[in-house]
Amino acid sequence: MTAAPPTIGMPVPPQPQPPRPPRKPGFGWAMALAIVVTALPVILVPVYVVGVLATTFATIAAVQSEVRDQADGTGLGIDSEAGSDPTDLAVGPDLPVDLPFDVEVPEGVYAGVNDTLTAVDAWTPTTEGAIGYLGYTNASTGCAVSYENGSLPDEIDRSQGDQATSHGFIEWMFDTEPDPDSFTTSIVHGDVVGEPVGEAEAVIEYFTTDASQIAVIARTFSPAGEGVMIYVECPTTESLDEALSGDVATHLTLSLI
Repeated sequence: MTAAPPTIGMPVPPQPQPPRPPRKPGFGWAMALAIVVTALPVILVPVYVVGVLATTFATIAAVQSEVRDQADGTGLGIDSEAGSDPTDLAVGPDLPVDLPFDVEVPEGVYAGVNDTLTAVDAWTPTTEGAIGYLGYTNASTGCAVSYENGSLPDEIDRSQGDQATSHGFIEWMFDTEPDPDSFTTSIVHGDVVGEPVGEAEAVIEYFTTDASQIAVIARTFSPAGEGVMIYVECPTTESLDEALSGDVATHLTLSLI
């Protein structure tokens, strides 16, 4: 089933849409395998441990904390006492701090979502998210968040650059048509432990169901065949906007490794 794109976006609520179609299966496992073989798999533990090793969410949070503690003052560029430049930890000299569309990135990089929502009490982890293998629900706001990251499926046309490929990623995932009223946004570009170092341009498309407002953010790196997607669903436009500008922007960052 194909869903027509909404005619408007935030802050005005999108126009009514047919119900959201099921997501494409299998994408998360392909991305998990791609990331696991890198030299820094522990940094993206919150994404893959749940799906692959069935580790408890408490352990995930503990591992993230341990990674940060080990990085502090060990030559990785984090020096909380001295307040060193966070760009020292930005995954190598060949990677720019800011990531506009079509920026050149080194061959062999992997795109991941660095997730620190595990440390926010208001968000409850779940493996039943709309996309990916790890998501969160917020009982007080009624919002839900989930995400995908890693290698792009072969079915997505990557010949038209990062922005078009990012839209293609969303359209592939949800069987939608191109959205002429979509927007350009940004995702925080974080270092290997999630500390902000810059911004990455991204696309955002809005959808609606009978009971919720949905925003889908995507950024791809078309020559590398990598991308990330963040899905946010809330009962109202106001709660969606608050989630996007608050916890989602703060605790889900894009990292290239």
